[in-house]
Amino acid sequence: MKILITAPSLETSKNVSGISTVVNTIIANNVDHEYTHYLLGRPDQSNSLTYLFVFIRQLMFFPIILKREKIELVHQNLPFDPKGLMRESVINFWCYLFNVPVVLHIHGGAFLMQKNPKKIWRFLSSALFKHSRQVLVLSELEQAALLSFHNFGGAIVLSNSIAVSDYLYNLRQPINEPPVFLFLGRLHESKGLDDIYDAFCVLKQQLLSFRFVLCGSGPLMESVKSKFEKLLGSDFDFRGVVSGEDKVAAFIDSDFFFATLTLWRRFADGFA
Repeated sequence: MKILITAPSLETSKNVSGISTVVNTIIANNVDHEYTHYLLGRPDQSNSLTYLFVFIRQLMFFPIILKREKIELVHQNLPFDPKGLMRESVINFWCYLFNVPVVLHIHGGAFLMQKNPKKIWRFLSSALFKHSRQVLVLSELEQAALLSFHNFGGAIVLSNSIAVSDYLYNLRQPINEPPVFLFLGRLHESKGLDDIYDAFCVLKQQLLSFRFVLCGSGPLMESVKSKFEKLLGSDFDFRGVVSGEDKVAAFIDSDFFFATLTLWRRFADGFA
């Protein structure tokens, strides 16, 4: 099958994105299908005005790719936030016009765990759900949130996957002394970094020893580095963007890995 899949740049040197990591894994492990990566999303460190023209071109050029490559299925990756909704709604509409089925893959976002605050966002999300053949979420928690906050009960769960063999060949049983915590991803306010900082403050107040390894890049990089350096001193290790063997080593040498925390807090607040 000829599948077009939307995502930011798949090169970690240009963009730190969990979506890109997932897409790389999907393409690498589905060799029976022919994938076309369609670049959508703003690269890190890009100029806003320059990107605006690139963005418009990406949206307008999309139907040409659909026809030229004879695409049979479009796999849309949606960060459920204002920018993601606006961008992917245009892509979804092109697919609707050309009668190309869509799999809509939701990857977190500001709107996922709360009701859309404005009518325009509610309209766009409803249209996306309606015109997609299948909607995917990453967990049962997100599946329940779509039903509760967005009145959509048709999503199925597809957890993010990794190449497990890369991470199992040298696993240790004993925990480090002191234990090592790892965060790897985009340094953005949606990723729960404030929650991690607050948790570490509690651990420090209890005089517990631990180390924190932070890997990634993003708009909060300098402020996040400064906060954790001040709190942890030499027990804080910032490594920037890691990939390949360095990424595998970061996991193998750590004891605890942080997933995104803010989604859980918002979900709990929504039912309070």
